[in-house]
Amino acid sequence: MPSLESEVHDIKKALQNALKDENMKTVKDVLKQLYQIKATTSLLQQTQIGKVVNHVKKNPNVTDDIIKLSRKIIYNWKQDIEEENKNKSEATKKSLSRSSSHDSVSKDSVNNAKATKPESKAKPEPPKRTSVTDGIRLVSTGNKARDGCANMLYKALALYEGSSPQILSKKASQIENEVYKLFQTVDSKYKTKIMSLYLNLKDKSNPQLREKIINDDISASEFCQMSPTEMASEQKQEELKKIKDKNLFLARGAESQQAETDQFKCGKCKSRKCKYYQMQTRSADEPMTTFVTCCNCNNHWKFC
Repeated sequence: MPSLESEVHDIKKALQNALKDENMKTVKDVLKQLYQIKATTSLLQQTQIGKVVNHVKKNPNVTDDIIKLSRKIIYNWKQDIEEENKNKSEATKKSLSRSSSHDSVSKDSVNNAKATKPESKAKPEPPKRTSVTDGIRLVSTGNKARDGCANMLYKALALYEGSSPQILSKKASQIENEVYKLFQTVDSKYKTKIMSLYLNLKDKSNPQLREKIINDDISASEFCQMSPTEMASEQKQEELKKIKDKNLFLARGAESQQAETDQFKCGKCKSRKCKYYQMQTRSADEPMTTFVTCCNCNNHWKFC
């Protein structure tokens, strides 16, 4: 009887061939088979099926129901991996608890003392993934500094669970090479850019960025051209937008005198006692932006 990995490899080939032949009926049938499969970290790493399914939506010929099905499969697999990691964590805690209990009983029987056994030390965290711990050697550029930067990027990308060392190695080398092409030398600008990319990649609050790069939703070239704001998590971008909007209200020039009016109604307290001013925040041929402040509750809003 063939193993699950062997079965998934066959399904993967069938999906790739169906996409190549633009046979959408077969694509949908194959995806329905994958929908029934429960994912594990080992299965995804060995078969790389997640990457193939994730690329289905990029095919210009797929229908909306196929895109929806592929996204549902990816979502379900992510839930499977989270459940697997949770079960492993709980199993480790139970094992530690049993060990601690057994040691305590043994010590009491030997010493016949009332003193309780000291708390067991917590199990040390597993070592963080690097190219060394993963047993893979990145393609050498012939430059020690560049090779070190590529390994640093590998370490940041490795925070994305379920990705194989081969994929991580390829992505890290591609990113480093794109940065080098921008500056053509290993100088302070090159190092600053590498550090900026590294810090954004390793941000634990921004796993979406690592996922998009690993799954080719963002190419290495596009990633290296992104600003820090573009690389930020959705939560961080929302915070920056609020700060920007607040600064726009505060940034009043000499000509931005506020006038009182009852033409506007506050959406928060419903008062009509407001102050407003106008400012050109876009191109000259666009209408001015009106900034309104409620005199009653100090609520701010704007419109064009």
